[in-house]
Amino acid sequence: MYVYKRQVTMQRGIATLLAIALVFWAVGAHMFTTAEASNLTYVKDTLSDSDTSSVSNHTFQFKSPTGVGAGETIAITFPAGFVMNAIDFGDVDLATSTDIALAAVPAGTTWGAALSGQVLTLTSGTGVIGANATVTI
Repeated sequence: MYVYKRQVTMQRGIATLLAIALVFWAVGAHMFTTAEASNLTYVKDTLSDSDTSSVSNHTFQFKSPTGVGAGETIAITFPAGFVMNAIDFGDVDLATSTDIALAAVPAGTTWGAALSGQVLTLTSGTGVIGANATVTI
């Protein structure tokens, strides 16, 4: 009788572990994600000169359904092959309905603008961009 109870207890333990594993598998790893970006709408990139191998300024415009909160970032990744010369915050403008101040690092309502490789990153200090605002870079 003792052996039978031990087997039933072990089977219950295995069944419980299996049930927990199935629940985690069904829920998936997406419940452990830390950040998700919203899909942009009205995305536009206007070039000052579209000729191949010519220097050109870009004007990016987009709307974010959720906006950009304090401490969050906007990242623009240029494809490999784009020559990204020494771009700093003085070469970049950021605006919604009004101009937003930029510096090398974010501080208060001033946003930080930095280029690393092919990625231009704009980082908010305490400034925010409202939902559905048109952003121009």
